[in-house]
This record gives sequence, C-alpha cells and structure tokens, in this order.
Amino acid sequence: MGSRFKDIRAESIRILRVLSYYYSFRDLEEILGVHFQNLWKYVNLHSMPEKDTAERILSKVRELKLVDRILDEELSKAGRELHVLAREPGFLELFTLKFLDFMEREGVDKLDSVIALSCDAMSLATVIALNVRAPTCYLMERGRLERGGLIAAQYKSRKYLELKLLAVPKSCLGGGDAIALVDIELDDIDSIIALSDVVRKGRDVAILAAFISIAKGYLEELASSKIKVLALRVV
Repeated sequence: MGSRFKDIRAESIRILRVLSYYYSFRDLEEILGVHFQNLWKYVNLHSMPEKDTAERILSKVRELKLVDRILDEELSKAGRELHVLAREPGFLELFTLKFLDFMEREGVDKLDSVIALSCDAMSLATVIALNVRAPTCYLMERGRLERGGLIAAQYKSRKYLELKLLAVPKSCLGGGDAIALVDIELDDIDSIIALSDVVRKGRDVAILAAFISIAKGYLEELASSKIKVLALRVV
C-alpha cells in the first residue's frame, strides 16, 4: 500500500479489516506470522499493533500481493455480474484501498466530490467519499429543483445515436482542484467527456475516474481527454 496514511499502524489495521472479509484469523496468522488473537484485537480496535508489527504486516501483504490476488479472484468469480460484486462490503473496502493509492500516485490530496455515474455505482462512490471526507453526488438525466441550482449539458451519444442530457448539482462541482467519477463499467463515454467539460469550464480541475472494468478503446480515449483512470480490469 502507499504512504497516504500517515500512521503506519492505522494503515495496517485498515488492510487487516479488508483481509478479514476473505480470510479467517487463523489463516491470516499463517500468512502474516502474527498470532490470530492479536489480529482479532487489531481489527476490532481493542489494541494497536506496534510499529514493527505493522511494518511486518504491510511488508507481507505487499510481498504476497494479497490485495491484487483477492481482486483477481473476485473479478473472476463475478464474471459479467460486476454490479453484484459492487454490493459486497469486502469488495467496497478493496476498491477504496486501490482508489486511495491511485489518488496518491496522481498527487491528489483532496476531492471536491465523488460522483457516481450510475445507480449501481452509488455504493462505490459513497464508501470512497466517506474515506476522503467528500460529498457523494450522482448524475441526473433530467433536471429537478435543488438548492444552489444545477448545471446541465447536452451531448451526442455515439453509442445510443441520440442527443442526451445530463445534470449535476452545482454544489457537487465545488471550487477546489479535483473531482472523482466512479462507475462499475463505462457505459457511454460521451457522457463522461461531456461531464468533464462541464467540470473544467473556466478552471483547471484534475478529474480522476475509477471503474471496475473498462474497454481498452475507452481507456485510450479518456487518456487523450486528460482524465486519469483507475480500472481493475481492461477488456
């Protein structure tokens, strides 16, 4: 894991909490070389690991690539039902870990908001937003009254061969330097490009987009639009 977390002991507990969804404490004892009762106490916040213990845990997780191994297994089992996978608490925590590392690599410390691009992505967006202390928002295909107003954009969808409308609350755009867009899979690339144009209007904003799965062609097009992308699977 990255160095985003200032306290290495807190980082080790966060990762142990994620691993505990997929391994028993007895299994984790064998994998990490830490007694299962101590691991249980760490996960349930009854005690904190010493710094050297935390470093040993993190080192072993990196060495064995446990997070990536679990993600690969979960994606393989899910097949095309990624929306079901996105309901699972363990997977939500895993996805958030990957996203926090992604933020660190891109040099982003704070987000104005985390915008879900579909209803299925609300769980992902919400867990990420809670971890970075940002508002959770979602796209609306039809406008409705909201305090502070809405910003709407019309765009031509190449996939659906029609003009479409998207709207987002002004409060979701904030006044800072970065916004995250989250979805299970990118359904309509023109919607995210239209949204990025709205977000960037009149200011320089970093846009981070995170998906469980994305088509390779979409990935390349988003890169050309200067949208930074995290994707667990490229197809």
